[in-house]
Amino acid sequence: MIRIQDKNNRIPILRRILFVCAAMFMIGCFPAVAYADTKAETVRVGYYENEVFQEGAGEGEVKSGYAYEYYRKLSEYTGWEYEYVYGEFSELYQMLLDGEIDLLAGLAKREDRAGVIGYPDAEMGNESYYLVKYDEDMDITADPVTLNGCRIGVLDSAMVGVINR
Repeated sequence: MIRIQDKNNRIPILRRILFVCAAMFMIGCFPAVAYADTKAETVRVGYYENEVFQEGAGEGEVKSGYAYEYYRKLSEYTGWEYEYVYGEFSELYQMLLDGEIDLLAGLAKREDRAGVIGYPDAEMGNESYYLVKYDEDMDITADPVTLNGCRIGVLDSAMVGVINR
């Protein structure tokens, strides 16, 4: 059943609506201050020398490279502090498997590692690969068919297994 109110009953309703609007405005203008937890978690990072990717793999050396910059950006979001553990890649990889370090950059996603390494579900970016040929070689063009019978050289890495398929 709908009830019809006279004009005198509208004033208290309008006051309530104005009060609620004013309260919402005050909450929006004066937000509460909250502080993040200042206790930083220390993460042990396996750090090996790899030109351009990760340089400065030694105590007191200046660090640089793609992986190092990624670690720095990651710490802005997580608040992590890093303890670097130096060594050769194979040695650090075994330490990762044994749980002695928490992070190790440069692990290509492979089926044999899927059950062991915690890879992210979302893509982490993309990579471009370039095929380089001699200028005078006119037989090779942008058409992939022209690569039939050719040999392709790659650096010794996880990509070797992908190309040899």
